Amino acid sequence: MASPHDILKAYSDGRIAASEAIRRLHLHGARDLLLAMADAGHPLPRPSDQEVRQQVDVALPILRAALRGDGPRDA
Repeated sequence: MASPHDILKAYSDGRIAASEAIRRLHLHGARDLLLAMADAGHPLPRPSDQEVRQQVDVALPILRAALRGDGPRDA
């Protein structure tokens, strides 16, 4: 059986999903998981460099269109 420290470390390392950590720690949601991570001194998981590049590739055209003024507008 994994200790709470082991579960939080696995989440921090990206080896388990937030939902799995919440379930295994019997927490009430993401807020409680965030507090547990902070209390234990674990950093939040970070996306891989590839995931970040993919997100930037998707976001840049949207941002450029908005800056030029030819993107969708909210009424």
